[in-house]
Amino acid sequence: MSIRKWLKIVAIVFVSYWVITVVALYFHAYRLTHYQKSDAEPRPNIHDINALGLFEILISGVPNPRPENSNVNLNGLKTYKVKGEMKLEIWSLEPLVSKGTVLIFPGYPFTKSTLVDLGEMYYKNGYNAVMVDFRGTGGSDGNSTSLGYYEANDVKTIFDWAHQHFPEDEIIMHGISMGAGACLKSLYENNLDVKTLILTSPSASLARSTESYYKLINLPRYPFADIMTFWMGYQNGFDAFELNYVKYAKEISTPTLVLHVLHEPKVELKDVISIYDNLNGPKKLVTYDQFEVYEPHFLTNATIWESDILRFIE
Repeated sequence: MSIRKWLKIVAIVFVSYWVITVVALYFHAYRLTHYQKSDAEPRPNIHDINALGLFEILISGVPNPRPENSNVNLNGLKTYKVKGEMKLEIWSLEPLVSKGTVLIFPGYPFTKSTLVDLGEMYYKNGYNAVMVDFRGTGGSDGNSTSLGYYEANDVKTIFDWAHQHFPEDEIIMHGISMGAGACLKSLYENNLDVKTLILTSPSASLARSTESYYKLINLPRYPFADIMTFWMGYQNGFDAFELNYVKYAKEISTPTLVLHVLHEPKVELKDVISIYDNLNGPKKLVTYDQFEVYEPHFLTNATIWESDILRFIE
């Protein structure tokens, strides 16, 4: 076979590889940001995926059923529907006399039912605790997520509602993972009058979150993470590379408590530190290493965070 034919074959293989990769990552990005019906195939544990399962995920994306709330039986829990760009559902625990109001925003892909332990902690210590379903999850409208971009508008919607519903209260925000990023973006864009900001495991940017995801499944960050980040923004109408939480942190002077579980695989400690270092107001960083594997309930378990949070906000 002539050198020219060999070069033609190599070129065809090379181009085919990149076309397949780009198309597969398009579908992968769509799956991550557009939820399926809640009874769809459950999201797999990334640590339990075999080689065949990983190949299927690379081609078609991770199964991503719409996050729904689990049943919660809690006395005094109130439900509200709040109108914004989309109708959002929130739960609220309201003591007779409050020290302030705490707005709690979950990470991806979780709902407000994972925030109940944390909400109860604030409530028993005298605070109104407002637990939020972002757009696309739980009792809120929609079936998609922008991984923090449009969710920042949801933060503003809930802040405005709380300001009207509890007009005498100072507002505290507590965001977890994606919820932390949405809080940072909303404060940056809207200059919200927040007494204290609490960030649990905030990522440095959407691009860094995507890189950490590929590291978690033992695939090279380049070129997969960059292509995926581009598609996630393109499909949802924004520049995903501009979703940069470090940039937002530089403009925030609100007193901020940053919390992080060291074994949380989706957010690296260096990203958390990059957020912390760029905050302009009074701040404190607390890390925890009690857990070998991250689970959402670890981030919301009151016995872990209570003393550190209360010392900072009171």
